[in-house]
Amino acid sequence: MNFNFSTIVIDPTIVLRAIDCDADNPIYDTVYALFDETMPIFQNSVAPVAAYAFCENILEDYPYTILALYSLGCLVSDISDQFFREGLYMKGLLMDTIADCYLMQMDKIVLEAIEADCIRRNVGTTRPFIPAETIDAHYQKQIVDHFPALLVSVTKSFMLSPVKSMTKMIGVSQSLPTIDIKHNCARCALTTCKWRT
Repeated sequence: MNFNFSTIVIDPTIVLRAIDCDADNPIYDTVYALFDETMPIFQNSVAPVAAYAFCENILEDYPYTILALYSLGCLVSDISDQFFREGLYMKGLLMDTIADCYLMQMDKIVLEAIEADCIRRNVGTTRPFIPAETIDAHYQKQIVDHFPALLVSVTKSFMLSPVKSMTKMIGVSQSLPTIDIKHNCARCALTTCKWRT
């Protein structure tokens, strides 16, 4: 399954806003220049991979469950960690925030593909479940194990490695009336999220 992640564009104003550096901040120009330095490093280190699959008999209330996994690869986090170790804290923070922004845009692309697939199959969906957030953490390993080619693993505490990775589960049934997988900030419980729009 192929996804076109080359269309992802990172907006520097969104990244800077996420780290509380708006245009009226006295260090805005300095941080913006650091963003310009950091962005090529990110682009040369990101290695996006993603996959999803329709599976039977996972979530008991639904005949099918979509398992989804995506990752930026390990180099992005390694470089971010290296910046922090070297005392380049703003570059480390920018690298980490750019990665979050990229991962969220990957999420949107994958969910759009899943939505199109569900329309073709004439099925409805639940909202996405996120292991350790909206569904039990043990599902994290089940999802990761389904996609060994993506080279993502799960720690004993159910964290993902590489860190900049994401898993989701979606219940699927012909009896569900709508496809309900797009993120909606208005109904999200994370009211202080830095990405909230």
